[in-house]
Amino acid sequence: MKYANRNREDELLGKTIAFLRFPLSVAVVLLHSSVIDSLVGGGYNGYLFVSGFFYIITQIAVPSFFFFSGFLFFHKMNGFTFCVYTQKLKKRIDTLVIPYVFWNLFVAVLYLMIQTIIPGMMSGKNKLLVDYSISDWLWMFWDTNRISPAFTAHLPLNGPLWFVRDLIVVVIGTPLVYFLIRRLHICIVIFLGLLWIGDLWVDITGFSSMCLFFFSAGAYFGIKRLSFLMVKRLDVVCLIFYLYIASVFVESLFQGKPWISYLHNVGVLLGMFSLFNICAYFINKRKLNVNLFPAGSSFFIYAFHIMPLLFMIKLLIRLIQPHSNIELIVLYFVCPLTVVYIGLEFYKLLNKYFPYFMAIITGGR
Repeated sequence: MKYANRNREDELLGKTIAFLRFPLSVAVVLLHSSVIDSLVGGGYNGYLFVSGFFYIITQIAVPSFFFFSGFLFFHKMNGFTFCVYTQKLKKRIDTLVIPYVFWNLFVAVLYLMIQTIIPGMMSGKNKLLVDYSISDWLWMFWDTNRISPAFTAHLPLNGPLWFVRDLIVVVIGTPLVYFLIRRLHICIVIFLGLLWIGDLWVDITGFSSMCLFFFSAGAYFGIKRLSFLMVKRLDVVCLIFYLYIASVFVESLFQGKPWISYLHNVGVLLGMFSLFNICAYFINKRKLNVNLFPAGSSFFIYAFHIMPLLFMIKLLIRLIQPHSNIELIVLYFVCPLTVVYIGLEFYKLLNKYFPYFMAIITGGR
């Protein structure tokens, strides 16, 4: 009976993670649709409230991916030997490193095409790729701020892939993660969580507190062989969900307050817990189809979306020249959802005719 329960828990965990990958990738695309804010400026309070509300909600996507990565890295692992470690690293070359290199080069090619064919779509603040030195091309894969100060964030050229960059770093350091969790148990996870919530981490490119905390939190559940779901305690799940919604509204109303970042981080934890358990509940009741989306499409959309999304937003704002909250709200949703649809159709087409190539660039997902 004990093993049957464990198998059922493992099955539900796997189905929950598999189902959430695609919606969370869509959330990342919606998260980046907020670039509209910087293009239209202030004066649109209705739009800014809506975009700010969804910006807060979509912030749970990347921490969730880090958490899943840590959990799956150690899940069902019988000991962590040097042999296991090297096997895991070899696998991550296929699932992380090769796709990371490809999708950064993909964005570089798009930049070259736009800078050459329609330079008016570019801001003119960034260094042209044709002027890149050898060191610039190398920094492109790590920190574009080293190429040009106009890149204010410390991101690779394909910005959303900072997630993969930081994940590669923490995967290399998994022996230390494993050692600390085995020795300090939940205490090290709580300590890393407090550092992240309090923004007490030293800013080092490629070594973010978000990545280390959420990967370690997932690793804790994987190493200890624990479930992070509580579908049998709906009262607790509902309470956490109500607290999360309340935190989102408070954060939306009090943007700019010095304490809001702490509330935001706590809200991310509440939101993740709510999302995981609500989805697991409906999956368990067979009201959600786990195989609704193609397996590799979530990573494809995650890696593909940023340049098409930015291009579409800039183009439509120039063509439509929106002057009302309604117009901006429609653009805020239409642009990312259109890019997701286009990405999904591209994925299906390429996967049909070039399955081996697609397996390589999506890490075999």
